[in-house]
This record gives sequence, C-alpha cells and structure tokens, in this order.
Amino acid sequence: METREYQLRIPTAIYKNRLKAIEELTELLRNLTGEELLPEDAEITIYQEYQLSTRNCGHTFSEFRVRHGYDETGALIPGNSASADINNDAEPPTYKADALKWNLTVADGYKYEQKLEMDIHSSHRKYNRKAKVKDLPQTFRFQNCGEVAAMFPGAFKNGITHPEEHILQEGVSLTIWEYSFKGKMFFDIVKYKFAWTLYFLSVDTALDFDAQPFPNSEFSIRVYSPGEGYGPWQYEALEYSASIYKKLLDYYDA
Repeated sequence: METREYQLRIPTAIYKNRLKAIEELTELLRNLTGEELLPEDAEITIYQEYQLSTRNCGHTFSEFRVRHGYDETGALIPGNSASADINNDAEPPTYKADALKWNLTVADGYKYEQKLEMDIHSSHRKYNRKAKVKDLPQTFRFQNCGEVAAMFPGAFKNGITHPEEHILQEGVSLTIWEYSFKGKMFFDIVKYKFAWTLYFLSVDTALDFDAQPFPNSEFSIRVYSPGEGYGPWQYEALEYSASIYKKLLDYYDA
C-alpha cells in the first residue's frame, strides 16, 4: 500500500494537561475537516518500544524496532500483542524509485503489512519502504542476524555471512502513549489516521496525564491512496490533505 504521513512536533509544554491539549487540536481538526472526531471513537494504544541495530549483519536499516502492548491500567497485554517494524529510507530521500528497490517482504506464516510511504516534515520530506509484522507473542525477541533474515528473507541485498551475530539494542526502551482517530474524509476518498504519539520513559509516566512527554513526541496525519492504499493518488485529495497540514503548521507556528 502507499501512504503519506504529515508529521508535526508540538511544543511538549502544551501537554501538561494532556487531554485538554488533545481536545484543543481535535476541535481545530473538526473545523478543518467536518469530521465528528468524538472522544468515544478515539483509540488509545500503549506500548513499550525498543530500537535495534543490524550493523553486525551487513546493513543498518533506517529504523528497526519491536513493540510490546500494554493496556490502560499499565498491565502487559497477554498473548500475541507484540510487533516488529523495519524500514529503509530512500537515497536520496526524495527518490521514490530507490525506496522501491528494498524488498521487505515477510516470510510465510506471519501477519503483516508493507507500505511505501512519504514522510513529510515542516523542513523536509523523504520516501521509505517499511514492513510491520503483527500479532507476535509478547515473549518475542530478535537474538541474531539469522532470525532477522528468516523473517525478512529479501531484506539483506547481499545476504548475511554471519547469521549468529547478535542484534544490538540502540538506547533505552521508551513507552509510547498513542491517541488516534481513524476514518475517511474528502467525500470518503481519503482514508486517514490522526494520531498523537507521545514518548515517555516508563509505562507509569505515560499513564500520568499531567506528565510532560519527550520532545520527539509528535502529531501526525497519515493518509492512504484511494482503494485502501492500493490505488493511484488523486491530486485533489492530496491537495486537500496538504492544506490541513499547512493550517496546523500555521496554527502552531511550526
């Protein structure tokens, strides 16, 4: 599927009263889109995330992470609620054809989705190819390069010579508290996801609605090409989505 994600860094001090800050932006989105965006339709997702590096495997991906789900009480969700994400940015960043060269197809037996996405920031944009493997057991961990290659058989263009080499964790684990709305806008042509992705050091802090998130927290608008992301882009729909993003940038002087 093909998507675009418009990303906005909002000053974290605004989130000292988290739900008030979210409601303020939600009201602006209602006025811009005509969508209802009712609180009862919002989805809250909590997960602990850690970033991994495959530099011992012969190639370092732009992002490689594992997430483990938690419920709103702070308890680990039992069963298959973990996921693994891998992506590689285009080089140069705006060269879509380069992103298409990466084969991140997942091995048989896994539930997954694969995207070609353009990330759009206030100062730059980039294409990337990404894959997300869903419904992994909570005990899931990558131990070595061979396990990564087994899940993503075509990811390493030159193969791997040392499958036993360890996968390295990058930095500390962080907890993400995500509040989102999903639906369709612009005459039901544009499938969207509006999401507040807030980063905290721990699950307990993420559940404290007066806690200030880390500066890398963001608000994003992800839009899908027509046909649930599998059809060609429509110019008017992209123009409409971009106009919403521009108004948010102006509102927050970003």
